[in-house]
Amino acid sequence: MSDVAAQNRAKAIRRRSETLLRTSFSAERIRRLNSSPSRDCTDGRYVVYWIQAAHRATHNDALEYAVARANLRGVPVVAVFCSTANYPEASERHVGFMYEGLCEMYESLKARGIEMYSVACA
Repeated sequence: MSDVAAQNRAKAIRRRSETLLRTSFSAERIRRLNSSPSRDCTDGRYVVYWIQAAHRATHNDALEYAVARANLRGVPVVAVFCSTANYPEASERHVGFMYEGLCEMYESLKARGIEMYSVACA
């Protein structure tokens, strides 16, 4: 893809993304997490959905936002959960509940054609 074509594609994606943000999601639910400039990655092979707090595949604005961004680009979503050995103040029961929810999420995402990976992190 030429530089001009890549720039035009990036502009088109940015316009569609801005429209998506205005129409599909509550503005209060989306916020910048850093001051780095936005990157319009037009040649990525997938959109990563980083599973953090909402361990569910329905009623999940972050997941739906990732799906919408992936659809705009014509690429799949890859969901990633990073498991650590240390959950402060979490009981065995709480951790078990969390992993049961992640198993249900895995099945729900699989039914939607979304791959999910759980990795051990430090």
